[in-house]
Amino acid sequence: MDPVILIVIVVAVALGGAGISALLIRAGIRKLRNQFSSSLIGQIYSGINRELAESNRSITDIDFLPRAEPKSVSDLSSALVPSIAKDFPEMNISQMESSVEQLLTMTLAEIGRRTGGSPNHERPLFADGFADKALPIQVTSAYRESINRRINDLKLNNQIESFTGIKIHRTGIRSYEKTEGTRTITFETAIEYFHVIKQNGKVVSGDPDQREQTRYSLRIIYIIDESKLTGSDMNAIGMICPNCGAAVRTLESRQCLYCGVGLTPVDIRIWRADELTEK
Repeated sequence: MDPVILIVIVVAVALGGAGISALLIRAGIRKLRNQFSSSLIGQIYSGINRELAESNRSITDIDFLPRAEPKSVSDLSSALVPSIAKDFPEMNISQMESSVEQLLTMTLAEIGRRTGGSPNHERPLFADGFADKALPIQVTSAYRESINRRINDLKLNNQIESFTGIKIHRTGIRSYEKTEGTRTITFETAIEYFHVIKQNGKVVSGDPDQREQTRYSLRIIYIIDESKLTGSDMNAIGMICPNCGAAVRTLESRQCLYCGVGLTPVDIRIWRADELTEK
């Protein structure tokens, strides 16, 4: 506002001339509006408003805050699907991608549910699905244990991790690997959500008002020949005794030969989620 106008307004108010003050304030505002309209920024503003008016919108409908773009994924599906289809002709790739996305969403929700202390959160992880829904794909012992470690670490620090407003953008096949004993497919998924970690009620990580863009790799494994499994394969699918750590000789074993603890037989010839990592 013009300094002279401002001085006059102050003097008028001091002298008690409320009506005169109001007139002067309106005059000052009109002058400012005229100056803004004739400026380059004002002309741009008016032009944008005219364009928006044609579509029954206003400038207040526009979100000028910068938004992060979805993460890209390493999708080699076109090159890898023929090889996978040759080895597994009955496999529906699209359905498997959907199952991988569902399991990823369930896993993130389960982390929030268990760290938040919801009812029945002490039941074995992924033992009977999630929220009355069956698991879209079975998981290995290694997968279950890695998620359990994350949950337990959060609990030890009195932290709650939550993922809300989850939106999956895209999933693709990153790799297809073969060993003498197994076949593994790694899927990569671009995802966004509101992600925060709270400690004692205070946000210590993330922004509750800002969407986060990230991607996850989820590896699934299929047993071809149990007699040719490597040590890491055996540990992943549960061929290591959870009580004493001794190797379990066959997938059908119901009891550890060393400590006698009961074991759950591992079904062969099915795909299992083996590892989840954030990129």
